Amino acid sequence: MATAQFRLAQLARPGVAPDAPARLTAPKATIPLADKRQLLLGIHERYGTLVLLRIGQAIEEVRHEPALNALLRTQSPLDLVERWRRLERYVHSRHRCILEEAGDRRVVVRHISLTPGASPHATEDVLVMGVMIALLEASGCDGLRAAFGDSGDPVYVGGKFHESGVRVIRDTGIWRFDWTSYDPALNRREPANRQGTNLFQEQTSLPPVANACSAIIGGDVAYRWNVSTLAARLNVSVRTLQRRLGEVPVKFQEIVRAVQLREASRLLLDTGHDLTEIGFCCGFSDYSHFSREFKKHTNLSPSEFRRKFAVTTPHYRSSSPS
Repeated sequence: MATAQFRLAQLARPGVAPDAPARLTAPKATIPLADKRQLLLGIHERYGTLVLLRIGQAIEEVRHEPALNALLRTQSPLDLVERWRRLERYVHSRHRCILEEAGDRRVVVRHISLTPGASPHATEDVLVMGVMIALLEASGCDGLRAAFGDSGDPVYVGGKFHESGVRVIRDTGIWRFDWTSYDPALNRREPANRQGTNLFQEQTSLPPVANACSAIIGGDVAYRWNVSTLAARLNVSVRTLQRRLGEVPVKFQEIVRAVQLREASRLLLDTGHDLTEIGFCCGFSDYSHFSREFKKHTNLSPSEFRRKFAVTTPHYRSSSPS
C-alpha cells in the first residue's frame, strides 16, 4: 500500500535516493523498517531536513492511488487526521499519530511509537510531517502554516518550505498545523468513478430513504458513517431519519455494508490495486475484517473473487493476501 507504507522509491523524486537498493525501487515494494530508516538517514545526511519534508509533495504523482483518494475525501482537516490515524491502525503501524489539540483552524499532532521505551526516529517524524503538510494542503487548507514543537519559526508557510524552521528543532515528534480557512472546493482528489463491472448491484427496489442513504455513503465509502452524520447530509433530523429507517426492511449497518461490498467488488474487478488497500478504501477496520465480511457475503475471499470473476486482467496486479 503505497500511501500507507511510504514506499519511498515511489514518493521520492528521481535523484533523491540514487543509492537505494533495488529491492526498494521495485514497483509496489514493501520497505522493511530497517531499510526504510537506512534510506531516510542517507537522504538526510546527503540533502538535509527540508528534502525529507518535501518528499511528501510527491503525493501529486500518485493521485491515482485509492488510499490517497480515500484520505482526501475528507470533510474537514480534523477528519483528515482521523482518517490518517485509521490508516495507521489498519496497517498495524508501529508508529501512531496522537491528536493533542484540535480547533477550527488548528491541530497539534504528536508522533509516537507503540514500542515501550522507543520513539520514531527523527527522520521518520520529518517524513510523516511532510506528508501531512501535503495532505492538508491538498484537502483544501488555505494559508497552511506548519511548525515543529514549540518552535517559533514555521517550517512551511505560504506554500513554501523555510530553512529557518528546521535550524533548531527541540522535538521532531510534535507538529503544529494552522490554516486561515478550509475550502473543500480546493480539494485535489480525483473524482469518484462508480462505473465498471459490479456484481453487487444497487437495490433499487428499496424505499427511497434507503437508496438516498446508499447514494451518499457511496460518495465517501471510507468515512465512518453513522445516523447522525448521515441525517445532517440529508438535511433531516436524526429522529426523522431513524423513524424512516425503521420503516425499511434493512438495518442502517446493512446499508453501509452493502455499499462497502459493492465498491470493493468494483475495485477488485476493475483495478489491480492491493487487496489490503481496497479494504481500507472501503471502510473496513483491517484486512482480516474486510476478508471476513467479503467471504461472509460471497463465500469467496477477495482474491478468489477477483480470480473467478474478473473478465479482463487489470492494468496492474500485485501480490496480496488470500
